[in-house]
Amino acid sequence: MKYGNILAIIPARGRSKGIPRKNIKLFSGKPLIVYSIVAAKASKQIDKIVVSTEDEEIAEISKKFGVKVIKRPIELSEDNSTTMDVVKHVLSVLKETENYIPGVVVLLQPTSPLRTVKTIEMAISKFLENYEDYDSLLPIYPIKSKIGTIKKGFFIPNYVLGSQRQNIEQIYKECGTIFIFKTNLIEEGKMFGKRLFPFIIQNYEESIDIDTIDDFKQAEYLESKNEK
Repeated sequence: MKYGNILAIIPARGRSKGIPRKNIKLFSGKPLIVYSIVAAKASKQIDKIVVSTEDEEIAEISKKFGVKVIKRPIELSEDNSTTMDVVKHVLSVLKETENYIPGVVVLLQPTSPLRTVKTIEMAISKFLENYEDYDSLLPIYPIKSKIGTIKKGFFIPNYVLGSQRQNIEQIYKECGTIFIFKTNLIEEGKMFGKRLFPFIIQNYEESIDIDTIDDFKQAEYLESKNEK
């Protein structure tokens, strides 16, 4: 295949600050990270799944659910550590230990537990269908809102004041549902190039990226509704 193997990386550090031990906090009865592992394993397009963590408990849970764990250095698990550095570390270890070099990397953050395998497969398919034209895929969610910035104490709107919401230009916000990029982009030291494929997340539930305890409660409530 022209795009090579597809590697899924699930980054999960144990040192989360906003919600302590967030990645393994019980979410509807299961550790949060389990939802991303299960969804990744259900995808027929992903060739290999790796959890990157410095935390022994996260590693044990991940192994229990049948995925490979790559232990990351403590310095890549601090608040100022970048996802780019984590991805580069995983790729380096796989190349050195297994001579495994994927062509495409799929990043699945544990903080999007309501992401479905259908969405994962659709995102991968869309990216591969447009492989020659794009170097990375960014998940976005459509919103219509009267937004602006504050400069020197004044509100600067990005819309015509008095406009009705339905007449405002459609805008989108980035969400954390799924990220995809070509490996050669990572080798160049970046995750997102100029040729971004806009993958629109239509379902609000799947756009939720858990950062606060309120996010956690809201996502858990929506999950409980799905189970009924």
